Parts: sequence; C-alpha cells; structure tokens
Amino acid sequence: MQQHRHRRDGHIGRHDRGDTDGDGEPRRDDGEGRRRHCSRCRVTTLATALTAAGLVDTLKGEGPFTVFAPTDEAFAALPTGTLDALLADPTGDLTSILTYHVVPGKVMAADVLTLDGQKVATVNGAEITVNVEGSMVSLTDAKGNTVNVTQTDIEASNGVIHVIDAVLMP
Repeated sequence: MQQHRHRRDGHIGRHDRGDTDGDGEPRRDDGEGRRRHCSRCRVTTLATALTAAGLVDTLKGEGPFTVFAPTDEAFAALPTGTLDALLADPTGDLTSILTYHVVPGKVMAADVLTLDGQKVATVNGAEITVNVEGSMVSLTDAKGNTVNVTQTDIEASNGVIHVIDAVLMP
C-alpha cells in the first residue's frame, strides 16, 4: 500500500494546522525532507457531509476508528444531483453511506495488506471486501463497485484515515 504519512494531532477529519500550507489542505514529505502540498487529500466535502449528518461528534469520540475518506473529487463523480439529494436528507441515506466508510478499530496499512479477500464489517453493519494486489489496496462495496486506496496511515488521536478515490455504497 502506498504510504503517505501525515502528522495528525487532531481527531479524525481534521488535519493539524502545522501540517498544511495555510489553506487547510495537508502537505506531505517529498522524500527529501521537503514538505509538499498534497492535493489528493481534499476531503472538505466529506467534512461537510459529516457535519450535515451530525456525525462529527461521533467521530471525535474515544474510538478508535478507521475512516476510508473519499476525496472531494470522489463526491463530485457521483451522478448529478446525488450529493445535493443526500445533503437535503442527512439523517437518511447520507448517514448510512458515511458510516459505511468507518470501521471500528485502528487498522493501519500494514494490517490492511493482510486482509486480502476478507470481508470487513463497517459501523453501519454492512461489509466491504478488501482486495490486495502487490502493494495496492482496493475495496469492493456491497453494490460491487471497487474503489482504490490512494493514501494511508493518516493518524488521528482516535484512529486512522485512509483516503479513497470513490464513494463506497452500502
């Protein structure tokens, strides 16, 4: 699994200000000690959705949690009108979809690599299937869609975040 580590002093869903370019977007090390902006970490739509669904306090809880966080681009790729409809009724399907992205416990990238072919229960009760091919990890949702894990091991005080390139559907 490709490892892009971020220093995390906050809770899940919030990057530490010291690890950003001043615009709230995280940076990453370029391998030579320089910090570089990490455009693939954009998860503001997820934060908005979590707030609308009233799940922020839950994810700030004791945990630990593992969150598979879709990027803003992942939400934008949903069919036209889908996100607006979900946000309009946040206690309905939105809550189910968001809790489908959360797994109880802190599952680091090295742990995920050992789960090839296994089904993992999410907080909403449905399962996702973990697929491992070499160092690449993908997840298959209940609808049969496969999403790629693009960043791993973004640590938070109450768990870990792995960034994914699409929205999982229960």
